Amino acid sequence: MSNTKVAHDIYFILAASICTAILLIISKSLLNGIGGKLGTLAFAGVTITYLILFLFSR
Repeated sequence: MSNTKVAHDIYFILAASICTAILLIISKSLLNGIGGKLGTLAFAGVTITYLILFLFSR
């Protein structure tokens, strides 16, 4: 559900998925019982992946 300006290709989506999965595993016990966790973590995963790729592309 990202814009093509953010998610350029399938490799970005794969990297963002892996980052989101890592965040979900880490925060599983921290955010127990809090709603909206998956959407927030998906946003954080895409944002972190975009930031990392932006910093390494320079």
